[in-house]
Amino acid sequence: MCYGPDKHTIPCIVDLRDTNSYKDVRVNLESLNKNQIELFLAIEQPEKQAREELRHNADKYFPDVPLADWNSDKGFADLPLFGTIGYMYECYARYISMEYTDGQTLWEKLFDNNAVQKDMFNVHSTPKQPNDCHPQKEYPQFDTLFGPEDLDGGMAGSQNKAIDMMCAITDQGEGNSAGIKHYRRTQLLRAVQPDYRESDEALKLDYPAYDGDGELAASRDAAARFHSAAFDHYEHFQEISKDILHPKVATSEQLLTWEQWHAVAGNQWTASMLINEEYDAASAPQDILTPDDVAGALNRLKSE
Repeated sequence: MCYGPDKHTIPCIVDLRDTNSYKDVRVNLESLNKNQIELFLAIEQPEKQAREELRHNADKYFPDVPLADWNSDKGFADLPLFGTIGYMYECYARYISMEYTDGQTLWEKLFDNNAVQKDMFNVHSTPKQPNDCHPQKEYPQFDTLFGPEDLDGGMAGSQNKAIDMMCAITDQGEGNSAGIKHYRRTQLLRAVQPDYRESDEALKLDYPAYDGDGELAASRDAAARFHSAAFDHYEHFQEISKDILHPKVATSEQLLTWEQWHAVAGNQWTASMLINEEYDAASAPQDILTPDDVAGALNRLKSE
């Protein structure tokens, strides 16, 4: 609902028309172009840059916690504009850390250790399981689920884990989680801090090649994700913007977008792009589309 050629607001975060650098940016899903890169930069910008961008509208952004005049009749539409995603998470961290007169935090009053959880990154399947597609954890040094062990010594463990998860999100996005770390219940020094980067070995196993090049392709695809992990998203989009706004002289290293690839006569999707050497049509599931069907659909979408 927030995307469209006439949209300018990232819900609960910022109306880009209030900024200096992004006031003409559309909140729209487009090809990898100048507008899309600037939208990504606006979404992931760190708080320091955002406060500078919004200095003429400071009263409209970066609300204090608890939110002023908030009551049980208010809902999503009444939420303020937080300025950045990182500051929104910091407000979240401050809220769950607030103590009531009985000494309990909001987290302690609401947390349910038996709640259903979905792990998209550290799920670990074995060859004996039917969906053997994730042989290793992507973040082996970072726990992405709550468990009974978190409650040892009370609720502080689970609350700290929630804070660490928020730190991972903001550290990967805008590259700064210092403000959120402050809200851990215990600040003990740990020999190994959580590592928010993906594992190189796990990526190579979890994301095999789909272009017929076998191990070489698997290593190349995984390497692209692993070697960019040292950069937060904001830095990564800054780097890509150089190629979009100031393209290099044509070289093998030049960034090639799908739009540019499709513009070359004869380029279109083929079934071979969607499979690897392990694919066997005879044993493939019969209740899903074939690679030829998918390739055909992609080409029709592009042509129409």
